[in-house]
Amino acid sequence: MHECKGGRLGFEAFVRASLTQLLVRIRRLALDQPDSQHPFTHPMQEKISEIVVYLNQHYAEEIKLRPIAQQFHISPYYLCRIFKKLTGFHFSEYVQAVRVKEAQRMLRDSRDKVVHIAQSVGFEHVSHFNATFKKVLGVTPLRYRKNLPR
Repeated sequence: MHECKGGRLGFEAFVRASLTQLLVRIRRLALDQPDSQHPFTHPMQEKISEIVVYLNQHYAEEIKLRPIAQQFHISPYYLCRIFKKLTGFHFSEYVQAVRVKEAQRMLRDSRDKVVHIAQSVGFEHVSHFNATFKKVLGVTPLRYRKNLPR
């Protein structure tokens, strides 16, 4: 804080170097404890990672919170809370983001109609797909495809 407030020549480099040194020390401490769980991970990290892998593989299917929670032996309420804490996304936001990302790839790499792409990434209705795509990317799927470099 003293360096930042002083604003003397080279203060940014000094702060950056200090932070790097701190991060190296923290990492070394973590590596010095090989038999114990990493001190900065959440106990549910592995379970949420499994759920994320599942969602990335099954995004095209109907995905509902309760069945996923049941499948992974966790309460729906706790899953929502811990999923947000560990990923930064609400459960449904994450599913939408995965679906939109795959739709982007399909819009780029295929000439399939938007209706077909919407269905193949897990949206039942093209209107919901269009609205979600626009909400996430700020542009409709057709406009996105039109703006792609050829």
